[in-house]
Formats: sequence, C-alpha cells, structure tokens
Amino acid sequence: MSAVSSRLSARVVACGPDDGETVADLVPGCREVRVCGLAGVEAEVARRLTDLGFTPGALVAVTRRAPFGGPLLVRVADYEVALRRGEAQAIRVTPALPAESCPVAEPGRATDVRPDVDPNHASGPETVEKLVQR
Repeated sequence: MSAVSSRLSARVVACGPDDGETVADLVPGCREVRVCGLAGVEAEVARRLTDLGFTPGALVAVTRRAPFGGPLLVRVADYEVALRRGEAQAIRVTPALPAESCPVAEPGRATDVRPDVDPNHASGPETVEKLVQR
C-alpha cells in the first residue's frame, strides 16, 4: 500500500443512509460539512474528485450556486472548485458540527455568498468603483 493510500484509508468518516445529504443539497454560505464518501459515479470521475480534494474527512462548503441547474462553486481545502450538479450529487456529506437550521436549496434559483456585494443594491459603474476602492 502506498503512503497516500494508507493516509486516505485512515480518514474514516461514518456516512448515514444511502439517501443522505450531498453537496448538491447544500445552501451557499450555510455551513461547512465533512465528506464521507462518493456514490454513483464512474471510476474516472471518482478519481478526479478525489484528486481535487473530496476525500473522506475533508471539510467543504458551497459558496455559490448557478441558476437553472448550473454548476456549484465549492470551497474545499484552501481553494474553490466548480462542480457540475451530477458530480455534486455524488459527494455524500455529514454535518461537521451539530445540526444547524439551514434552508433547503431551491431548484433553479441562483444564490451567492459574497459579503462585499449587497444583493439589494443595483449594480452600476459607481457601485463597481466603490468595490474596487475597498
């Protein structure tokens, strides 16, 4: 067994039932969760997700969600990765902390977590200039 294989096998996280929560079910900015496994993907996709850092025990959080079934922006380790919905549905997760009350993601609705932008304010050239000056 290689050093990487032994390190990954030591990171065991208990998964719930097969119909448990996935990354695709998370609401942006709501909470950080722990990856517990991959389910229902081809070997090549599973290998790529593992290479990207979606290994058992890794902490992940959704930061943005595109509308109409588009991709999700997921923070894992110290970087963000854009995932297709199908890939996000394959990553099974468990809560990292005790359960919080988080809203359920609405299908087809874009959501974004960016503290530097007020979603209630119309964006225009003057708004962009203010953001650049910060």
